Amino acid sequence: MDRIIYCSSCGIKNSMENTYCDTCNSFLVKDDKTFGKTINSFDELFNKENMSLIHNTEITSNIYDMIIQNIIDYGQRKLSIPENISCLEKIIYIANLYTKCIYKNKGSNTGFYVGNVIFIDDRLYDSEQISTIIHELTHHLYSKIFNHLLMYILNVKSNKYLEAFSWFCLTNNSLAITSSEFASHTTENRFIPYGYQSYSSVINQLSKNSKEDKEYEEDLHAAMVFGNNMSEDTIKILETFINDNLREEILTQFRLDDKKPKYVEMELEDIGEGTVEYKLSTIKYFLETSFVEASKIENRQILNSIMGAYEYYDSL
Repeated sequence: MDRIIYCSSCGIKNSMENTYCDTCNSFLVKDDKTFGKTINSFDELFNKENMSLIHNTEITSNIYDMIIQNIIDYGQRKLSIPENISCLEKIIYIANLYTKCIYKNKGSNTGFYVGNVIFIDDRLYDSEQISTIIHELTHHLYSKIFNHLLMYILNVKSNKYLEAFSWFCLTNNSLAITSSEFASHTTENRFIPYGYQSYSSVINQLSKNSKEDKEYEEDLHAAMVFGNNMSEDTIKILETFINDNLREEILTQFRLDDKKPKYVEMELEDIGEGTVEYKLSTIKYFLETSFVEASKIENRQILNSIMGAYEYYDSL
């Protein structure tokens, strides 16, 4: 019998001889691994064997690049933007290739991401909605990268347990949140006109730091550098869909909304970036430390809450 491999994009089984998935045409990440096991509980996920796999499995640049390409391919297969729709509608269409966009009916927050759903406020100008969607979509793509890496390392199919842990990796402490917000702001800023850039969520994280804690200040700087590195990949994914013509439409929309640029927080765009080796080793660090934290029984309620959000919003 032929050995089988499960596609990391759609989960359908294929012959190990295939290079691309028969169903969705994604590149099949093999490296002598087959993706067939399903994790059915957090107890099954957080064990010594999986901790050892995370610690000992090397994340090579080739494997990482294949994962980024898989994520791009997944969106491209479904891409067919309708003609004669607005710029905002095109951005919503692109976001819906990977997640769901839903208008919220109350709250002061301009938008947020939870459980594979982007919530946005339709009271905003179209240009503001565009910025918000790109920002929140980046959170989703960032989590997706971690999810695919875990599928590869643990040799498992994706499900709500793995998605919950992937999101936990990006939200379980202030450094993880800072890196995620920096990546999302930097990606958003790439696609909007110069002068409208913002790092408000990052500034909020930095304001929580005591001026006396120099070591933590250095850690926050490292988290921003890592977030800047990760933004290269989320920008690469989105540049596949937001081409020069659509960027010009975004610029036009900002002009139509007559929102004046503020030219604030621009210096954070010059934070610097690490090497590919730095990025991959930091990913490994986040996975290992998050696995230790997630394994603690006192954090099980947090994981159950995250998974519950994925289950609930999946039904919308």
